[in-house]
Amino acid sequence: METKNKIIEEYKKLVVSEKKANVPISEICEKVGISRKTFYNYFRDRWDIVEQIILDDIEKPIVQGNAEKLPYHDTTYIIFEKFLFEKSFYKIVITENCQNSLFESLIECFAKIISKSGVSALNGMSFTATFVSANNT
Repeated sequence: METKNKIIEEYKKLVVSEKKANVPISEICEKVGISRKTFYNYFRDRWDIVEQIILDDIEKPIVQGNAEKLPYHDTTYIIFEKFLFEKSFYKIVITENCQNSLFESLIECFAKIISKSGVSALNGMSFTATFVSANNT
C-alpha cells in the first residue's frame, strides 16, 4: 500500500507544480522510483489516480461519519475541509476537459459511495448538488 500512496502523493505534487492534470505516467514513475509496470499494478491510468483520490477524500469521511453516527452536515463539512486543503490540486484537475473529466469522475464516485455507504439517495443528491454548486462559484 505504501507504493500506491507514494504514487498518489507524487501525482498530486506534479499536478500542482506543473499546473496540469495530464502529467505523463513516466514522470510519475520517475518521481516515485518505480517502473511503468509497477505503476500499472496499482492504476489503469492517471484518471484512475484521480478517482482514488476522490474516493479517499469523500468515501472515508462518509463511512467514518456513518460509523460514528455523525450528522450528515458534519460529514459534509469534513469533506469540504479536505477539498479546501487540497484546493490547488482540485482547482487544476477540475478544469481539465477530456473524456475522463473530474466532473464525470465525481459523479461516478458519488454514485458508488452513496450506494455503498447507506446514505439515502436524497442526501446523496443534496451533497452532489452542494458540491457542484460550490465549484461553479
